Amino acid sequence: MGGPVAVVTGASSGIGREAARALAGRGLSVVLVCRDRAKGEATREAMARESPQSAVFLELADFSSLPEVRAAAARILNRFPAINILIDNAGTVRSRLEITPDGFERTLGVNHLAHFVFTRALLPALRPARARVVVVSSEAHRGAALRRAPLEQILRGSTEYSGLRAYADSKLANLLFARELGRREAAHGLTVVAIHPGVVATGIWNQNQDLISRTVRLFKPFMVSSRKGGGFLADAATSPRFANASGEYVDKTKPRRPSDAAHDSALAAELWETSARLTA
Repeated sequence: MGGPVAVVTGASSGIGREAARALAGRGLSVVLVCRDRAKGEATREAMARESPQSAVFLELADFSSLPEVRAAAARILNRFPAINILIDNAGTVRSRLEITPDGFERTLGVNHLAHFVFTRALLPALRPARARVVVVSSEAHRGAALRRAPLEQILRGSTEYSGLRAYADSKLANLLFARELGRREAAHGLTVVAIHPGVVATGIWNQNQDLISRTVRLFKPFMVSSRKGGGFLADAATSPRFANASGEYVDKTKPRRPSDAAHDSALAAELWETSARLTA
């Protein structure tokens, strides 16, 4: 070992798996962060066979549990003193209100707060490598409304609930987190890029049986494939053209202006401080 190291969350399926696969194929050592042991082991074994030149490791963590997220980060830090690439990809969408064991609305808890905790925990290894962090967002962020109520109420799910709005809120939170992380870590040389990989035909839409999710699944043949979407993530993590793109929002392969809310520096700072306080 001694070559570059990449960590990918949500790596046992969908675009996370394909991004990790692409990175392993490029010779990187890859850490797969997965929730399910059986799926994770199967993914690790398949990648090890396909890319024998690369080392592939498995770490288990359910991102709806912050203690599990912290424990996984600690194990990764213990093994890798330097991490070159982090792809914050794991995600969920719920049609009905669910609260995590830590007391947060599940979509925001998994998509935003878990990655907030995980990424900050890995900073001691990301900084020495002047790493690139890729945060998976979505064009859905344009439907967010993080100013409608105090942030703590939104994060805890104590406002009127809509599954699609919670998902949109989480994707805006991803963008704001990427923006603020890039600003705070610029002195350490981190490059932070938020990306919309397209509307991808992944298993995230199989987590619910409501009308919207069933309708979305009907359009899967017209969506971006997981292989292509994962390739967009791998390119954002390795391509020289994103070396100076910290704080930018990328739509597949090209920079794009996000919503005005994503440019709200005061909201980004407030979200950071609120997230830090609630997860301390």
